[in-house]
Amino acid sequence: MDRFLPGFDDTFRYDNVYLSLGSNIDDKCKNLNCAINQLNLLPAIQIKKTSHFYISEPLYLKNQPDFINCTLMVSTNLEPVDFLRECLHVEEKLGRVRKQKYEPRLIDIDLIFFGEKVVEDPLLQIPHPKYSERKFVLLPMTEIAPEFQCPVSGLTMLELLKMCPDDTAITRINEVELV
Repeated sequence: MDRFLPGFDDTFRYDNVYLSLGSNIDDKCKNLNCAINQLNLLPAIQIKKTSHFYISEPLYLKNQPDFINCTLMVSTNLEPVDFLRECLHVEEKLGRVRKQKYEPRLIDIDLIFFGEKVVEDPLLQIPHPKYSERKFVLLPMTEIAPEFQCPVSGLTMLELLKMCPDDTAITRINEVELV
């Protein structure tokens, strides 16, 4: 189902960027909605599609609360590293503090794909190096872009989901609430 957001201006066409958002602290749905709204306020970013929200079990550090995740397709005229900086700024603005890898987090915004670009930079790798082993990324991606092909493997999101080794539980719960 295509879920274009109200007010989407199809003339604002740059790279289709795919983001995965997650939270497992406090009011998780509110945290995701706040992040989506903060991204939507940035002049160089326009949200085109959102997935529903999904509850997912922690994949790496099991002894922590379940996550709520979703994916977004956005357009931008920013370069990948500048776009990453904007995402990190939104995380910081919402209270994200980084202490250790895979820890519980108020908000996490991962840059999964940046159009057809492949980026190998000390600050950023695109596609995201672990996306294909994460059902909490692939399942929402199949909702908004099932036929999108990874620029490296050439496989679609549907094909990658079928091959995904992640066996954690994931359940669709609701959809985004833009204000």
